[in-house]
Amino acid sequence: MKPIQAFENRLSRARKQIYLYRAFINTRSRKVNKNWLGAFKNLMSWSYKEEIKRIDSEDAILVLKSKSKLDFKDFSKESLDDLLRGSLSLGISALDRYVHERVIKNIIPALKSKDLNKEQKDFNLPVSVFINIAEKISKNKTGKNVRLANEIRNEIQDLLHKKPFQSWREIQYAFNLINISIDKEVQNIKRIKDIKLIRDTVNKIARRRNEIVHEGDLVKHERGGKVKMNKIDDTEVEDYLNFIADLVKTLELIK
Repeated sequence: MKPIQAFENRLSRARKQIYLYRAFINTRSRKVNKNWLGAFKNLMSWSYKEEIKRIDSEDAILVLKSKSKLDFKDFSKESLDDLLRGSLSLGISALDRYVHERVIKNIIPALKSKDLNKEQKDFNLPVSVFINIAEKISKNKTGKNVRLANEIRNEIQDLLHKKPFQSWREIQYAFNLINISIDKEVQNIKRIKDIKLIRDTVNKIARRRNEIVHEGDLVKHERGGKVKMNKIDDTEVEDYLNFIADLVKTLELIK
């Protein structure tokens, strides 16, 4: 799997969350016409005693049967906002996964360079990793050679997947491990004087993701004992996803 494939998979799932959000918001304020109810139940071969609820949105009609644990309030904007929170979280995780895949696929050749940068020189694996690899080699009785580079790459993969690559500084560090200075590269590709706006936007999205994942997206220091959620908007989330997609498109041009 190529890094861009992993990214596109997650990003498409993030976009779908927005589409579901827009498809499920209830726009109906009046009761359903009784004639429509009767005709629909007859069409579905349902009992006329079946209590149903109809949700109307701009994109769809959803019918809830009496056994459903959902109600009209579950299709309000406030309730469906969690789909947007999920979308944003998936979007930043798509960027995170892309960076991980880029580093893992290229780190071994990069570390073989005679001219290592600071991040590469400081990068280290626990001694236990090399003990395990040595034991694996000594116990190998298949007659096939254990490829040391592959074993080390697997250990690096396990180590790096414990590290987030979501803020600009984290992404910088990741690309430095494969000897790429993304600030300069992005500036050259974008033909911009500095990457402040890009850096700040990445950090803003990462902070927003942390509010959702780590804090439940609850308003901080709210008085009165009421639980309130931070505001979130579908167009804003969509803009964030478009920004992430454009950033990864730029990173793909860096070799």
